[in-house]
Order: sequence, then structure tokens, then C-alpha cells
Amino acid sequence: MGTPFGADPFPDLTGGKANCGGATRLDIDSFLQLAYTSGDALRDENLKPKSSSPSDLNSFNPKHLIIDVRSPAEYAQGHFPGAFNVPLFSNEQRADVGTLYCKQGRLEAIKAGLDVVGPKLRSYVDFVEAHGLQPDGEPCLVYCWRGGMRSSSVAWLLSLCSFKCYTLEGGYKGFRKWVLNTVVGQPSTAAGKWSGAEIPKPDNSSKMIKAHLGEANGAGHDDGTKTTPKAIQEYLAGESCLGDEDWQKAADCFTAAIESGHPQPGACHNRRGQCLAQLGEHERALADFQRVWTDFRITPIQRLTAFLNGSRENCSLGNFEEAEKCLEGALELQPGWKRASKELVLVRRARDTGLTAGSEQQAQAAPPPTCSKLQLFVLGGRTGSGKTRVLHEMQAMGAQMIDLEGLAQHCGSTFGRLRHTIPQPTNEHYENLLAVACHRADPQQPVWIEHEDTHVGSCHVVPSPLFKMITFTPAALVMMEIPTECRIEHLMKEYCSEEAAAGTAEWTESVKRSIVSLKKRLGGERCDKAVAAIESGDYCTVVKMMLDYYDRLYDKHATRNQNDSLIRLKCEGADHTANARYILDATSKLALSNEGLQAALSTMQIE
Repeated sequence: MGTPFGADPFPDLTGGKANCGGATRLDIDSFLQLAYTSGDALRDENLKPKSSSPSDLNSFNPKHLIIDVRSPAEYAQGHFPGAFNVPLFSNEQRADVGTLYCKQGRLEAIKAGLDVVGPKLRSYVDFVEAHGLQPDGEPCLVYCWRGGMRSSSVAWLLSLCSFKCYTLEGGYKGFRKWVLNTVVGQPSTAAGKWSGAEIPKPDNSSKMIKAHLGEANGAGHDDGTKTTPKAIQEYLAGESCLGDEDWQKAADCFTAAIESGHPQPGACHNRRGQCLAQLGEHERALADFQRVWTDFRITPIQRLTAFLNGSRENCSLGNFEEAEKCLEGALELQPGWKRASKELVLVRRARDTGLTAGSEQQAQAAPPPTCSKLQLFVLGGRTGSGKTRVLHEMQAMGAQMIDLEGLAQHCGSTFGRLRHTIPQPTNEHYENLLAVACHRADPQQPVWIEHEDTHVGSCHVVPSPLFKMITFTPAALVMMEIPTECRIEHLMKEYCSEEAAAGTAEWTESVKRSIVSLKKRLGGERCDKAVAAIESGDYCTVVKMMLDYYDRLYDKHATRNQNDSLIRLKCEGADHTANARYILDATSKLALSNEGLQAALSTMQIE
């Protein structure tokens, strides 16, 4: 869990490494100790604190100023909670300097960087002064991607002006590795086992065959050459070999089709790449997929497949940054593609963990995530029980609580965005927030958390070890049982209050979209009835219909996740403060050491 809280907020830095200019490089534990100390009134530029109590683990206001000097795009992807972005380069300038570094070398890149940064030097000094820092006073913390020239340059400038400044050894990349060790754990859990491109399936559809037979009539290429029947025959033979999983023969057929002048070489390279991947020839497979990306004659689906397979081949070779670019290319073509989005999360985890090709055995020996040391007390209950409100009341009473929905800026259901105006964080930043919240928690005391699914809105990957702890191995699982009429009353206040509805067309359309998204599960008749009720202002009918749907869904999942530590508590009403006090009183005997926890659970029955 890092350095114990309550210690000297200025750690012994004698072991730190000096940067040029007098700034000191800190390891991740020392950096975190200065960044997040116990008892602060925490804030975040994107998260408004609900409490300033020491137990508020969900708001992030570092005691000392944290400056992220990376580009805005890097910062938007993920950053230290509570850090301010004061970029040395814009997104375009960073790309230009990087290109110059590759083509002309380090010195020319430094010169170009100085041209950009020089006129802005004073702005960095003005920034720290505007945030209350004084020479030889409180320190500030500076980081970049790898803890290299960008953070060192700013630290040198601030040190030159007598500001106390620390940088992070390993930079944000090192922080991400710490994050994954905290909430994800083993690299194999983070990245999966890369097996290359998908196993190709034969396309023997009549549409494909007719299209290729039509080409056999001698259609011409852009360069004036003619398509030969042999090229078509070889392609069709390759498709046939895929059905027999004869990858080598299929690859040879697609090679022959290319050499014979097939009218769609991109399609041939795509197929051959898939076959080579199954044969373990990842470099040749990747070269084929790269050819596909630039072939304007292929279909959008073929290009998307090539991006996806190219990413997997790069992963097989340990090239996770290149794999990331492939998936970003796929998402540019098909924004919101869930498959590519999920794989992008895994690829970035693998990149940040420092995974290399063939490191599965090493991953198996990695220690479990540090969040596994927490005593998680999970609060569950049907929709409308007011779980989140109760958790915040418990926090106000001194309990530790991690708000999964609050950190995700989403209420967890299809209607989860209705009460949030701030955009959801990226998956990467969501992991950062969770890791810091877990790090700040006292492992000797219960940490309350809501019973959630694997995703909260677009934050679709609650880290697997944390999810497994919530679902299967919590220290205690407390299920609130609230009368239906009280749950309806709560939902009406939360979602259909005068402030929320206000008769605005935007609010009405947002609710209608959420209902329509459930049409397959609700059924057409019920969906139409709910939409009509919204349009007529009959919100109570809509709430009852949605409650019926979510109750059945919740009960279905509850039967799958039976837990030995389950405690059912019947609450008489929807008074969140009273319910919070009742739950804390009822579970107070469970706030024991790990050794005595199971013994207490085995003797406890509450109705």
C-alpha cells in the first residue's frame, strides 16, 4: 500500500537521484507520499468533493502542486489524479519534435524543442506562483511520460528560481505500472495471452464466389494489367484450404493469387496474413496487414479486420505501442467499436506493465494486486435502494468508502448519465482513480464499496481482481432490502425531480433514448408504452416499469453470485441517514482483524 499515512509528509529524500539544476528524482512511493497524504481536504479539477473528511477517498486534492508537462492528448488519456496540465508542447508540436528526433537525431530535436519552449518559460514560473508557491517554500511535483527531458527541463527552470521541485523517476509510465500492480495485479491478467491474429474462417458464400468469377472475365487494373482466371482460382482454392485449417497451403494459394494479379491484392494480403499468424510467422503476417491498411480497394470491414489483426501481431512481437496505434486507427474508422475499445484497454495495460513477448511464465510468478489486502464490505440491493446515497452518509459518519459510480461519473444503469454533466473518464484514468483511492485506504479498517457489474457506463472494465473481490470474496456482502414504494419514491426524486425534468426537450429525449436502447429486452409493446408515458409526463408509470425490469435482472445475477459472507438487512424506509447508521451498527462487530472475520460471519444472522 506504499508508505504508511501519518508519517512525515516530507520523506527522507537522501536516497533520491539529483536532476540537473538541483531538482530531485523520487521513486513512486516517495512521490505518492508527497502527493496524497492522509487527512487532506481533497479536490480534483473534474471531481467535486462530497466531503472533506479524512475518509473521503474519492476526491483528489494533492497537498502539493502536481504538474503534468505532457501534451494535452497524453493528459486526457490519463494522469495523476489532481494534476494540472501545463504542457511543454501542443499535440502537433510533440509529433513534429518526435519526427525530427527520428529523422535528424537528438540534437536537432532539442533545438526545435527550445524554439517552442523558450518563449513560454516565464509562464511556468507564473503558474506556480499563481498557485501559492514561494521560493524555498512548499514543493511542487513535476512529471512527464518517462521522467526524461520534459520534466527535467521544467524542474531545472523552477529550481533555478529557488522553487523546491521533485520529479518522478520513470514518469507517468512508472505510475501506470504502479497502478496496474495496485488494482490489476499480474501482467498476464492485464494483457491476456497474445495468440496473434484471429483464426480465419472460410468465405464460401455465393456472393463472394460470384464476385470473384465476375473478375475472371479479364477485368483490368489501374496500371493497365489484366486479371487472369488463375488469380481467381488460387484465391478460391485458398478459401477452401481455410476450411481444412491447412494454413500453409492456404497461404501458398493466396501468394499465388497475388503473383497472378488478383484485382484485390489487399484482400489476398489480409487472408495470407491471417494464415501466417497461425503458422507463427508474426513478422511476415504483420507486413501483410500493413499492406492492407494502404490499399484503397478493400472494403471498410477488411480494413478494420486488418487493423485488429495487425494489433494482435504487434502484441505477439511485444510491440505494444504499435499495437495501440493499430487499434486507434480502427477506432478512427469505426468510432465506438466495443471490441477494439476493450482490446485497446488491454494493450495499454500491457504497455504500461512492461510486458514483453513470451513473458507469460514470468507473469504467473507476479504477486497479487495490493488492493487484495483491503477488507471490502460490499453494499448491494435492488435498483432504487439508494446505495450510493447511503454510502456517502456512511462516509460522513467516518467510514471508508470508494464510490465506483462517482469516480466513473455514471450511475451504473442505462439511465446512468442523466444525473451527470461531467464527461466520463477514460478507462485508463478510471484505473488511476481507483488505484489512488485504494492506496489511501487503511487496510486495517473496512472499506465500503457498491455491488457493481464489470462496467460503469463507458468505463467498461472494472479491474478484474477488484471485480472478483466484490463479487466472490468480499469480507462482507450486505444486501439492503427496501420496500418497493420507498424505492419508487427514491427514483422519482433522483431522476424525475422538477430540477431534472424541468420540461426540457433535451431531458425528455435523453430518457426516451435510454428506454429505446432496452427495446430488445423490454419488448416492443412495453417499450412503446414507456415512451408514451414519458411524453405525457407520467413519470411514475415509467419508474414502475423500469423497476420491474431491473428487479428481475438484479435477482437473476444475485442467484449466480451466492456468497458465504452474505448479510440481509431489512430497512423500513428510504431515509439514507437512518439506513447508513443501521447498517454501520449492524456490521460493527465485523470490523475485526482478518483472522477473526470469518468466525464472526459464521455466527451472525441479521433479519
